[in-house]
Amino acid sequence: MAGVSYLLNSAVEKSRGNFNPALHISRQALKLVPGSWPIFVGLSYGDAIAASVIAQTYNDEIRVFASFVTEGMSLRRHLEEYTKSWLIAHAHKVQLFGGYEDITDTQLKSEIFVTASEVLQGQWAGISKPWETRRDAMLDMLTKAVPFIFRPLVQFDPQGTVSLSQALSTGRYNEKLQVEKKSYHVVNAFTLLITRLEYYKAMPKPKPMHLPTSAWSV
Repeated sequence: MAGVSYLLNSAVEKSRGNFNPALHISRQALKLVPGSWPIFVGLSYGDAIAASVIAQTYNDEIRVFASFVTEGMSLRRHLEEYTKSWLIAHAHKVQLFGGYEDITDTQLKSEIFVTASEVLQGQWAGISKPWETRRDAMLDMLTKAVPFIFRPLVQFDPQGTVSLSQALSTGRYNEKLQVEKKSYHVVNAFTLLITRLEYYKAMPKPKPMHLPTSAWSV
């Protein structure tokens, strides 16, 4: 394990930041794992920009299937045309856990929760961890490898995650400058997804057969 981590850390040091496209982007399309493995969605909305990221955790792996970012489009339309359409096509009857930012604007926060719950259903939670903490946790996760397997813990689909992969590759997503807002929001959605996954892992787990499916998938 130490050897794998060393190789991965050495490789990412040569890339821009902690994301290395040659290592993190899968050479083949990622496939959803059947069974009781849930889907996670991170959602960022503000500055007239909506971004959502979809992933699944399988044992020690995180498989990022899709990322969407739109500008000048309502949150409901973004979710219906992009996020929900992907889920219906690829994740039929899979339990969904979503995360959104616990912002100070109570009206906008309520809009995000209500809209996401109505369109995607599933179980949604507000994430109170600040951006800097979530960003650092994401960067740390990108340096980790699956135990006994020579590949990063996080894998990105080569076609579905272009907007997220490009933002991570450039590293220009830390400041909310006008030219970086779309990159910020799609990366922010990814950090919210990772934190939501952590919340899920800390939850007491019922038996998989008793887990209800999300109504949107019926």
